[in-house]
Amino acid sequence: MAYRPLQLGYNDSPMRATTTMSPKGINLRTAPQFLDPSHAQSIINYEIEDEGKLIKRKGLTKITEVAGNKAITMLKRWTDDIWVFGYDTTVAVYTISTDTVTTVKDDFSANDGFEGARYGDYFFVCNGVEKIWRIDIGGAISEIAASPICGTIKVIGPRLFAGNLSDDETAVQYSKVDTGANPPFNTWTDSTTATDGGKVYYRNAGTVRSIVSLGNNIVVFCDKGFYTFFIEEQDLGGVLTKFDQITKYQEDFGGARGAIETDQGIFYANEGGLWQMTGLGQQDIPFSKQEMNVTSLLGRDYFDNLDLSNSDITYSRKKHTVYLSCRKGGETNNFVMAYNTEFKAFSTFNGWKLNRWMNIDDTIYGASAQNTIIYQCFNGFTDDGLIIGTDYKQELKLGGLETKQMLKGCYVQGFLATSSEINVRFDIYDITGKPITDKLKYLWESQYVLNGADGYNSARYSSSPYGGDIDYANLVESFDGCRPFIRNFQRIILHITSSDKSLHTLTWVMLDSRVKRQIRRRKMTQIS
Repeated sequence: MAYRPLQLGYNDSPMRATTTMSPKGINLRTAPQFLDPSHAQSIINYEIEDEGKLIKRKGLTKITEVAGNKAITMLKRWTDDIWVFGYDTTVAVYTISTDTVTTVKDDFSANDGFEGARYGDYFFVCNGVEKIWRIDIGGAISEIAASPICGTIKVIGPRLFAGNLSDDETAVQYSKVDTGANPPFNTWTDSTTATDGGKVYYRNAGTVRSIVSLGNNIVVFCDKGFYTFFIEEQDLGGVLTKFDQITKYQEDFGGARGAIETDQGIFYANEGGLWQMTGLGQQDIPFSKQEMNVTSLLGRDYFDNLDLSNSDITYSRKKHTVYLSCRKGGETNNFVMAYNTEFKAFSTFNGWKLNRWMNIDDTIYGASAQNTIIYQCFNGFTDDGLIIGTDYKQELKLGGLETKQMLKGCYVQGFLATSSEINVRFDIYDITGKPITDKLKYLWESQYVLNGADGYNSARYSSSPYGGDIDYANLVESFDGCRPFIRNFQRIILHITSSDKSLHTLTWVMLDSRVKRQIRRRKMTQIS
């Protein structure tokens, strides 16, 4: 009688996987089947504001519009009542109290974009092809004859700094110290006297894109590197003299326009990613710089598909979030990256075509990259009337990579508006390794109403904002589930989408399954 091996029984074993909506954000560097529940493959139009919560972002509300399809290339706050913006060959002001737009000057030379800076009662404008112009509070505009032709300007302390000069694109020139006399920044003489102006450059760095400060250092980001300096003063024989003390030269990816100072350090972007710089280090110790690439989990090639030539960055202290607006395909800025500095987590926005940010006391505004429109961001529940779609995708591990699974149940928890319509989808890889999209799809809606939305232009006392808007407090906690029976799959992807005009928050999802036998795959051919 031939030998017959002992036959052992094989019992299916239960398995559960739970995600608290990926509090560490997107991870594209790790293969999806190896992701832990703290990371996701896609988080679109959500904000990561609290651990265990994904909050659908709010929308865009139009503040003002000038007829025409000229993109806004500058948006700055001048006073509490006046904003300054530039488009095409025009600089104009928007007065909040009267809701009016007034043209300041409409015959600037053709240019690639304006840059501006406020200083006291004055506002300064440059465009890369003309000298710096100054607007007084009365609205009169005049050219500063002694100023350089430059592409970017920045007020730091009592001086105005100009970069990307017409005679040297790598240089930064700065004005004489403000003496208190009006108007300021009339004198740009390059001299050694402590209060005079000066000029600094680094010819290997390429075109200057951004000028910011870190401590007492001026940081100049260029196309091919960056350099830093501070203005040192010394008493030489009774004469107070200044020196431009260079503290750092570095050739690398440099930095695009829009670098910003925050309470978390400087944030800037280049083709290598989004970077956070908290310390400059020493020139003779290259690795002493305190800086990190915060987009490392997105993979080394992620920024190859982004165009940063017109990028801009802003920061919300309340949300601990940095927002980078840039271009991903198309002809204008159309993509926003949101980085939560507290959880070190990324999500992305689509639907926002914004050239410039403006942040006033943590209320964020955006200037259109397509039309002459200024929006308030994170306001309302549509993008100027357009539906906001959301997308969350995450592969959840059930059993081993070589075993069959059987999905038996799903539980979800979140906070929904009465009109929320959320699709809970399941994509799988079958036991042959073939991907199948939308194997099953379920609709998740709110089950009951608490303090629902009011009618337009009405509000319940202490329950909702004026105008009938729905706020977070009026979302209803929803715990729901379904019985998605899927037999014999290898891998499963949770895919949650929505396309409505309502707010919602996702908190957790749990999948219930049975782990079955190992998958029998014997297709490899022995060749030696």
